[in-house]
Amino acid sequence: MARSIKSLDEIKIPEAYTVEKSEYVKETDSFAITLRHKLSNARILVFSNSDDNKVFNIGFRTPPEDDTGVPHIIEHTVLCGSKNFPVKDPFVELVKGSLNTFLNATTYPDKTLYPVASCNDKDFENLMHVYMDAVLYPNIYKYEEIFKQEGWHYELEDKDLPLTYNGVVYNEMKGAYSSEERVLDCFVMSQLFPDTTYHYESGGDPKSIPDLTYEAYLDFHRKYYHPSNSYIYLYGDMDVEERLIWMDENYLKDFPAISVSSEIKKQEKFESMKQRVIAENEAAYGQEARKRHGGGAVDGSSRKLSGMTEQEWGQMQEEEKGYQAALLRAMQAGDPAGEDAQEACRLHRAWLSRCWTPELLTDEAHIQLVEMYGQDERFTAFYEKIAPGCAVFFAQAVRAFYRRK
Repeated sequence: MARSIKSLDEIKIPEAYTVEKSEYVKETDSFAITLRHKLSNARILVFSNSDDNKVFNIGFRTPPEDDTGVPHIIEHTVLCGSKNFPVKDPFVELVKGSLNTFLNATTYPDKTLYPVASCNDKDFENLMHVYMDAVLYPNIYKYEEIFKQEGWHYELEDKDLPLTYNGVVYNEMKGAYSSEERVLDCFVMSQLFPDTTYHYESGGDPKSIPDLTYEAYLDFHRKYYHPSNSYIYLYGDMDVEERLIWMDENYLKDFPAISVSSEIKKQEKFESMKQRVIAENEAAYGQEARKRHGGGAVDGSSRKLSGMTEQEWGQMQEEEKGYQAALLRAMQAGDPAGEDAQEACRLHRAWLSRCWTPELLTDEAHIQLVEMYGQDERFTAFYEKIAPGCAVFFAQAVRAFYRRK
């Protein structure tokens, strides 16, 4: 039984783990060990000391790619029942019956943490069990209603009243966005870091939360909630060897390592970023674009992009987000000639005009470009991420757009 250890000589590290580093930390009077689980590639940090207020935390790097609040909604929903604890709300049950000294979960702009603490050994073990089960085996794959309850759903209180949105996270963020400081903070972050995950609201923008689909929500959990993308933290006076063995035998051994792309990119300087984008576009599409439109037109587009200001670049990004959101709404309505579809086409043309020269961006060229999205697998794959069949639907919408025009 290795409690409050002072050196590696006092503990037998289980065979399932590799010790990467160990040292005494004077500031907390702790012996720290960093380990990696051999099979799952999970990282573990142990702070062994005499503090009887034991802490467990499992965190995942969860960089959002939009403002739908999917990291926040997952944080709520994984705590709504799991494989070994199939009750509606185990979090509430723990609040009522546990001896915990801390119990929470928090969504940050780039990570999600699940920390618990208790002075009682048995209670601490139980808290670890509930939280490990919640994040790795949640019931969200079995019950779509968990997503609708905690994320968003349509609601009609009376047949004569308008259809509205509801949901725990949706309402929470409506409250958060009633604060001018919160809105200003989000705006500042989006402007300072336009090309990184910090551009997006991890908690969810109420205007964008209803754009999140059940499938995209599950895909986010599948991608990021794996031990390979986790960091596990143990602190306090506990049997470290026993806890490591328990995590391996009950959870980590069932998750072979995978490659998870969750790195946080740095914000490039504006001028160097523009040159990189131009070079990437030239490498990917330059030859075929010159063959189709001529070298002069392609070089003119590159000059427009090179001369773009940061404000113009930001407007182009907003137009790109806007046309994709409008396109998704149009697909949900099922009408390629409807108002949302027409808005998507208008914003798409405005977005193109930021780089395309006026003589190049004709009505016919716009139609041909969008039709090509459904014929070229590179572009089809991109639009399939918005919604299945999106590229074909977009072509129908742009033809309807010019018929009306």
